[in-house]
Amino acid sequence: MAEGPEAAAGIKGKLRVVSSAGEPLNPEVIRWFDAHLAAPIHDHYGQTENGMMVNNHHGLAHTVRAGSAGFAMPGYRMVVLDEAGNELGPNQPGVLAVDIAKSPLRWFDGYHQAETPAISGGYYRTGDAVEYEPDGSVSFIGRADDVITSAGYRIGPFDVESALIEHPAVNEAAVVGVPDPQRTETVKASWCWRRLTKAARRSPRSSHSM
Repeated sequence: MAEGPEAAAGIKGKLRVVSSAGEPLNPEVIRWFDAHLAAPIHDHYGQTENGMMVNNHHGLAHTVRAGSAGFAMPGYRMVVLDEAGNELGPNQPGVLAVDIAKSPLRWFDGYHQAETPAISGGYYRTGDAVEYEPDGSVSFIGRADDVITSAGYRIGPFDVESALIEHPAVNEAAVVGVPDPQRTETVKASWCWRRLTKAARRSPRSSHSM
C-alpha cells in the first residue's frame, strides 16, 4: 500500500485470498485490497502461545463482517469474560479467553518455570478486549490495558482511529486516553494529513481531545 497501486499491478488478480493478523484491519485496507489486488483480505486472531484461535475461515462457508476477527478455530472454545471471570453474552465487552477444558487443540499450559497469571479458573485470558456479536463472531476492541474508560463507557481506540481515517484528508490516526478528573479519561486523537492544506503545511500533525 505504501508503494501505491502501481506496485500491486503486477500481481493483481493472482491472489486467491489474503490473511492478516496482529492488528485489526480498518475499512481502508479492505477496500484497497479489493480495488488494487482483486483479492479479499480477512482478519484472524492468534498469539505466539496458542497459535491461531479466531479466524475468518477462507475454506468454510460463513459470513465475513468487516471489523470482525471471525469465529473460533475448530478445536477451541473461546469465551468473553468479565473482571470476575463470568462468561458474557453478545455485545458485552470483556476479555477474550480460552476455555481450557473444552479446547482440545490448545497446547499452552504456562511459561516454563514461571508463573502464568493469565491461566486461572479454567481459562487462559488473552489480555485482549473483545465482544461477541449475535452471530457468534468476535469483534476486537483493543488490548485490555489500551481500552479507554470515559464517563462509564469503554472505548476501543481502533474504532475511533478507523472512523478518523475514513476522512479523505487523514492519512494516519492514533487514539489514546488522557486523564480527566470528571470522566476518568477523555479520548485524544492525533493524525497526519493526507493532503497538505495551508493549516497542515504549518503543522503536519494535529491533535484533538474529545
